[in-house]
Amino acid sequence: MLRYGHFIRDIRLERPFEKDEYLRSCTRIQNLVVDTVAVRYTSSYWFQEQHKALIQNNLETLRSYRHGWACTPKNITLLTLFRASNLDRLVLGSISFTKRKLCYAFMELCTRLRSLTLRACSISPQGLRWGKSFSFGKLERLGVFYSDSAFVTYLADRSPNLKVLHTTRQRHDPVCMLLQSITDSCRKLEVFWVGGWFELPDDSILVDLIKDLPPMKSIQLGNIFNHGPSIRVLSASLAYHCKTLEALETDHQWTSVQIQKILASCPSLRFIHGRSVLNLQDIKEDMPWVCTKLEGLQLRIGGLFDPAQGEARRAFFRQLGKMSQLRSLEIGCPDGERAMAGNYYHFEFQLGKGLEHLESLKELRQCQLSAMFTSIRQEDVEWIVHAWPKLNSFFALGPNKAGVFGVALNVFTDYNIGKEINRKHLIEYIDSDYQHIPV
Repeated sequence: MLRYGHFIRDIRLERPFEKDEYLRSCTRIQNLVVDTVAVRYTSSYWFQEQHKALIQNNLETLRSYRHGWACTPKNITLLTLFRASNLDRLVLGSISFTKRKLCYAFMELCTRLRSLTLRACSISPQGLRWGKSFSFGKLERLGVFYSDSAFVTYLADRSPNLKVLHTTRQRHDPVCMLLQSITDSCRKLEVFWVGGWFELPDDSILVDLIKDLPPMKSIQLGNIFNHGPSIRVLSASLAYHCKTLEALETDHQWTSVQIQKILASCPSLRFIHGRSVLNLQDIKEDMPWVCTKLEGLQLRIGGLFDPAQGEARRAFFRQLGKMSQLRSLEIGCPDGERAMAGNYYHFEFQLGKGLEHLESLKELRQCQLSAMFTSIRQEDVEWIVHAWPKLNSFFALGPNKAGVFGVALNVFTDYNIGKEINRKHLIEYIDSDYQHIPV
């Protein structure tokens, strides 16, 4: 290492170097991660000094820095880090910006950063006043979690080229103030994610602010306290950003009718994930799904076990078959239907029942049929193997290894059928005891 330390570009520091000579030979580090859970190291003077020295020796080459929760650097180490001339990605946690010198050094660094993530950080009111004259024109990605609400608003207000913003809010945080800063300053924002809970006296304020946001590729709001996001807020998110939305999280938020509208009105949508339920009776073939760029779909489908929904089930398969770019598919039934169905009803994932409409899914890599028992036959598995040439993972639940399900399971594990794809793929079938069946 003494001879070749100058070739090292990435280091993860978890314990002190055995010899300081090793550290001094590392002079071209670009990415530094300092992370350990061993208290004997984090509290060690030797570890702290080597931490600072490693930064000092690479001030001109260091481009990315991150430290773990238990490795909060001392102020003198931070002041050294903030002098790194080419640093453009920074992750910090549990830092209190209360000293004037530290605040100024941090603000000066932020004028050069492209990506900044802060966890459990705080800044004093004086610190915000000291930083009024700064502008962060290069900042494109900002994540502020479990930190002062005024901190994220301050940073967003001075970042005109921000494209991605992730943050968490607490119950009494002024979320409207943050949205107002975004609508006024961050006109290039494409991804806006807010986690946590917050209260609003009138959700019409939030609706108006969402309307004024720049066109979003991804937008996710946290839960309005006690009742989740209102239908009006969610409808506004869709109505004003449907043409540009590329990713959508749907956990327990959207109604079945709204899910159908999303699929029928978001042509740029690439990912829709969550546990929201789409009922078969709400799928309208006169409202075709236009999200033909969809790559990932995760939904619960209501009515899969209802014999009267046979035609609606085929309509669902026909709509799904248009998603020719789909790479990951996960569908299941709502929890209530699963409990009612028990072991007596199965989802018929079969030819003649709609499966044949999915022949166009040539890009599919993963298929998961979860939270329900599945009925599948030997000929269906053979069709899947040949119709989806890029498939590398298949997951389903069956009541037992006997009967039709058992025959299909044997087909997946049969060498003669799997031979042509097993050279580069793995197909797994899983029984009701969650036992992996090796190929």
